[in-house]
Amino acid sequence: MKFTYPPNSRPVDGYTIRRGLHRGGFGEVYYAVSDAGKEVALKLLTHDLDTELRGVRQCLNLKHPNLVTLFDVRHDAEGDTWVVMEYVSGSSLEDVLRAFPNGLPLTEVRDWMAGMLSGTEYLHGRGIIHRDLKPGNVYRENGVVKIGDVGLSKQMGGGRRQHTEAVGTVYYMAPEVAKGQYGPEVDVYSLGVMLYELLTGQLPFDGETTAEILMKHLSSPVDLALVPDNLRGVLAHALEKDPAKRIKSARQFHQELWSAVKFEPLPESAFETDDAVEVKTAQARSRRESPVFESRNGAAPLPVGVAARHLVSDVLSGVREHVRGHVDRSLERERERHQRWQAKQQRKVQKAALKAAARQERKAQAASWMGSNWPWIFLVALIFVPWQRMSWADINETVGIIGLFGGLLFAIDYLTRSDRTRTLVADSFRTPVVNHPASRLERGALVCLLSVIMSGLLTVLAYVGWMTFEPSLSLVNASNMVWLIIGSALAALAVHLVLSVSSQSRLANFTAPSWVMMLAGLGVGAVVAGLGDFLDVRETLQGPARPLFRYLGNLPLVDGGHPTVGAYMVLFGVLLWSPNWGKVVHVQRTYRLRMRSLFWAAGIGYVGALLSGVPVPYAVIWSTVVSATVQIAAPWQPSASESPAPVQAA
Repeated sequence: MKFTYPPNSRPVDGYTIRRGLHRGGFGEVYYAVSDAGKEVALKLLTHDLDTELRGVRQCLNLKHPNLVTLFDVRHDAEGDTWVVMEYVSGSSLEDVLRAFPNGLPLTEVRDWMAGMLSGTEYLHGRGIIHRDLKPGNVYRENGVVKIGDVGLSKQMGGGRRQHTEAVGTVYYMAPEVAKGQYGPEVDVYSLGVMLYELLTGQLPFDGETTAEILMKHLSSPVDLALVPDNLRGVLAHALEKDPAKRIKSARQFHQELWSAVKFEPLPESAFETDDAVEVKTAQARSRRESPVFESRNGAAPLPVGVAARHLVSDVLSGVREHVRGHVDRSLERERERHQRWQAKQQRKVQKAALKAAARQERKAQAASWMGSNWPWIFLVALIFVPWQRMSWADINETVGIIGLFGGLLFAIDYLTRSDRTRTLVADSFRTPVVNHPASRLERGALVCLLSVIMSGLLTVLAYVGWMTFEPSLSLVNASNMVWLIIGSALAALAVHLVLSVSSQSRLANFTAPSWVMMLAGLGVGAVVAGLGDFLDVRETLQGPARPLFRYLGNLPLVDGGHPTVGAYMVLFGVLLWSPNWGKVVHVQRTYRLRMRSLFWAAGIGYVGALLSGVPVPYAVIWSTVVSATVQIAAPWQPSASESPAPVQAA
């Protein structure tokens, strides 16, 4: 048979296919190895995806020695669905039956039935019906029987016992399935058919067509002539046509089967007359008094030592059978106790997870109000107005500026929260380059374009706002405005560049080294100073009267009251070095633009101006605009259900 994927394929991230195992009605099964070396089975779902996924998901967290363990459900780049499950290297019951066309030994029958009944009993105890029990879905590895292929399993809900469609394999399908009914008796019937096949090597009902086989299941009595006498009653009870008269559960089937196998039928002497019993009793007494053995030459006395050994052997056999029965019952009780303990532990884990999720939700709700932008805007207004002792005219003008600024923030918040913007900006950076149509150059260009636009817009807005409170700034000409915009854009682009390089070289821990950010800031400061000389801007600027540091080594920071190249290098070095940019622009941060980060950046700009001698208005404008621009241009996609992923900045 030809499989869709050849060996060494990697359709599912983290797993490498080694070979194909099986193709069935619902998909293909492959033997694969994870990157860590764990052997697994990968099942590609190709038909009736909704039904198969429903069965898999309701069994995803079940754990039992006689069930094939399901690990996860994954989706590949093509949109196909894969089930990651335990790999069982042993043979299937279908292969074993093919090797024993006349039936298996009774000990083998007991081993196979014990595992199947235990696994089915576990499923029924959790309200799940398998609905497709057959030899091809049962395996044995290292003596442990495992039931697999739970894709057709269904949860029992209240009094509803109706199929949406007839499911299962016709040879093992209970009669009521054709009528759209189901219950635990469906699995009991399938197990009865498999027991018949284990004992005889044949199916109880066979035919040329599916319709013929279904009619035999519905109306023909089962022929038990080939079945051992002590098992006929159990099989007749398990293969009843009427589910109301059939064995009700796997547990009851287990008990009846074990009783029939453990205790032999009554001896023929139980049906003889009293006279015959007396004669045989006298003969037995005579043999005990004078033991004999049969030979070709007739009866001869049996030596006393040999007779004693036979007697001891019989006694030991009886004791062994008694002890084995006691051990089997003890093991069964321990197995049930262990299963109850596992269920209790699972409930504890689920309860703890629910409590942890509730605590996280309460924390998120408590932080949501203080983390949003709007309370900070009104808080600044309430503090700033009394502090400046403004008149009503000044208050109206200030409210207008704050309203303009608030409107811009509202527009940014609204656009960045829409699904379309997330798809265009955030998702493009979250998706690996190999699986995304946009190239890295295109994605980097998108961030650069957004950084330049936001730098210009926010710089103009910040300058106009500051000019309201500093009339001296109104004397600055267009060259100064262009200089401020270029400085903001260069600093924002430098941050994104460092973050991008760091994310490619340090995938395990995305945090740009502080010294790299400082070097980038020094370079931006030198370029800004040179641009100021070219535009004749720095000649019009006056720094603080007494900066804290007038020299940086042999490099002066102030020359004739004007900041030098060293001053701008110090300022931008401090601006890019101090924030934790990895946290500020994390892809799953709560808010795309946090006012708290802007206030922190403004404080850094003020301190940088005092250290370097750069005028305070320009330092604060640069620091605030750079922080806002980097946050807005960085990818953002908050998700409570996903773990934080590395930021892929331009």
